[in-house]
Amino acid sequence: MEGVARAQAHQAPREEWVRTSRLKMENPETFDGKPTTPFNTWWQSVVKYLRFYPETSDQQKIAWVGTLLTGTAKAWDLHRYTTLGENDIWANYAADIRTEYFDSREAANAQLKLSQLKYTGDIRAYMTEFQALNNYT
Repeated sequence: MEGVARAQAHQAPREEWVRTSRLKMENPETFDGKPTTPFNTWWQSVVKYLRFYPETSDQQKIAWVGTLLTGTAKAWDLHRYTTLGENDIWANYAADIRTEYFDSREAANAQLKLSQLKYTGDIRAYMTEFQALNNYT
């Protein structure tokens, strides 16, 4: 009995399992394809999301982006799927959606809003809006 107690006292400490949860990123908002909905900002959030999950396959990316689309953008996506099906690849899909919805006026609109921006007493809110608009221009 004494030998067992001595052996237990000299044992190396047990390794503890460290549990870590996998980080998750919230989905970007939906995009409806309307000219008044800023595409460039939305697309940047999609690209950022996909960089967070680099193991995603082309087919998964295409299907996932389709779930973020509504309205005419959803109709565009469904027509594309009907036409290309499983033969579509991410590089082509990404290029085509940018071609279809890229808004060259988005920067000009942001510049106009920037020129009309007024300080209303909250410097933090003003600077945040100023920086956001400045980034778009």
